[in-house]
Amino acid sequence: MRTGRARRWWWVRRVGMTALALVALEYVAVPQVVRARSDLTILLDAAPLLLILAVGLEVCSVGSYTALTRGVLPARVRPGFGEQLRIDLTGLGFSHLVPGGGASAAALRFRLMTRQGVPAVDAAATAAVQTAVAVIGLVATFAGGVVLSGPGITAKPVWAASGAGAVVFLVVVALGMRLVSSRSTGVETSSTGRDQAPVVLTSTTRRASRWVAGVVATATAASISTALRARVVVADPRRRLVVLGWAGGNWLFDAASLWVCLWAYGLTVHPAALLMAYGAANLVGLLPLTPGGLGVVEGVLVPALVALGGAAVAPVTLGVLTWRLFEFWLPIPVAGLAYLLIRWPQTMGRRMDERSRPPLR
Repeated sequence: MRTGRARRWWWVRRVGMTALALVALEYVAVPQVVRARSDLTILLDAAPLLLILAVGLEVCSVGSYTALTRGVLPARVRPGFGEQLRIDLTGLGFSHLVPGGGASAAALRFRLMTRQGVPAVDAAATAAVQTAVAVIGLVATFAGGVVLSGPGITAKPVWAASGAGAVVFLVVVALGMRLVSSRSTGVETSSTGRDQAPVVLTSTTRRASRWVAGVVATATAASISTALRARVVVADPRRRLVVLGWAGGNWLFDAASLWVCLWAYGLTVHPAALLMAYGAANLVGLLPLTPGGLGVVEGVLVPALVALGGAAVAPVTLGVLTWRLFEFWLPIPVAGLAYLLIRWPQTMGRRMDERSRPPLR
């Protein structure tokens, strides 16, 4: 039974969360839904079978991201593919609704993963390593477009310089991985940092208060776990290849969906131009300016495709808007369904436990 104070706090929290939800619905969700409905009319001019293919490629992209998550997680704490897919879909849709959605989605995914039994330090370490690997995959996608362009890229100095910078970045990353791998002999793949944290914190906890010691312990354990998780992934050649492959697949399936959406309106773009424009737009879209890079990705992608692909503005705009309909808007309702599928079994299980308890006398 809740005490009077706990009951009042429960109501305050419920009312506050309801108010925040209404504000978010009024000023964020509703305008975005209205805009999405206006974009639906452009589908009437596209080839239906190609649109279905584009949606299928987006599904493959999300599936690759989930495979990346499970590839980074330690095997002993790894949720099933379906469970992790629902968590990733929930986080993806949530990131498209709120400003700075990447950080908010990461916090939501962390909470859902810990509820599925993943230790907090493993969930935090996986998120950090996964983000770094995903960025590497995106840079590699952009650099791949530059390489596919061949010598002709020299006619576009800005793109050539950006591509050279991306290649240098990848070379530095590769050298860093090689160095870490050469020094990682004997690393235990099941280490998470929890065993090392108490040793590091022994002197700190003796001189600090319980609260400060708890905060420091959690932060240090997460940092150690992240370093060890990255080291484990890098040290194992097979695992490194799998993780980087899924990271690249996540972006390449998404880019292929964009290419198919452009094709649906009769426009064929050279893969080099597509990868360069796609990579540049998504790298800029990583900046926490709008939810999911809304408006930013489109604002970079359309002129980049026109400049690099030599295509007309109208079909490019139609293709990009259609792709964003599948890549940005569609995950929002799907995320709501995924969240319900996560919470409903937990709620029902809790109610069954309450009913099975003997009545208090």
